[in-house]
Amino acid sequence: MASPKKPGGLEGLIDTLAEKIPSLARFGVWDPGTEHYDESLVRALSPVQEAISAYFNVEFRGLDKIADGGGLLVGNHGRTGYDAFVMPHLLGTQLGRPIRALADRVLFRIPQLREWLAAMGAVPGTRENAIRLLREGNLVIVYPGGGNEVMKPHYEAYQLSWGKRTGFIRVAQAADVPIYPFAGVGVEEFFHNLPGWDAIERSALAQWLEQAVGRRNRPMPPFAGIGPLPEPVDLTFLFGDPVSVSGAQDDRAALALQQGVRKQVLGLIRQGLAERPPKS
Repeated sequence: MASPKKPGGLEGLIDTLAEKIPSLARFGVWDPGTEHYDESLVRALSPVQEAISAYFNVEFRGLDKIADGGGLLVGNHGRTGYDAFVMPHLLGTQLGRPIRALADRVLFRIPQLREWLAAMGAVPGTRENAIRLLREGNLVIVYPGGGNEVMKPHYEAYQLSWGKRTGFIRVAQAADVPIYPFAGVGVEEFFHNLPGWDAIERSALAQWLEQAVGRRNRPMPPFAGIGPLPEPVDLTFLFGDPVSVSGAQDDRAALALQQGVRKQVLGLIRQGLAERPPKS
């Protein structure tokens, strides 16, 4: 059996240093599996979720398209990734069932944060974790753009960075569940760059840095909302028609299905943006 591929970029550097500096070993990836979800903690935090919903004026559309049983929720990711901490639990409250999330494994390198994420229902985004949760009948949310969409510059708001990724198609196929495309509108406006950084993000130096280390490994630009708090933006989550992946018999068919899901998500984004009330 082939050895697992070692991570590159910042993760690879952390692992290399951890081999030489024992105190850094605690920043290794911790995979809690799917068993650490703490429903009592989620219930205890329901007043917090209600306050968040009121703060952001949250609206969900198309929830009637989500059937009972397992399903993979696939959508766009906002800059800073703050939407991933808000949307799953608000949606779970609306549907009356928990939403499990596939999270970037980098987050499961951070002590305390990783334990909290696991208790709230998130798991490292491995194929094995995803299939197991889906086969157990869970709704699972995934952002195919991952860290690339979290780290995108401000001028790429609401653009998708999926490339030719078809892993989520294969996961849904293996678990025999539908995909539910969705769009989050408002998720790019939680925070704004500090003055002067819009121009820096467009600079030749910024482009060079991204080419050198990769988008997901570049430094996060300094940003703010209302001080450290996010802006109280209107959040709308729109769900499209479910997609069956039973026809993904080969790579070409899987890519065609991926492009179909992507097209739905982009269409929902355009719809949500067009229907937003004008700024006062």
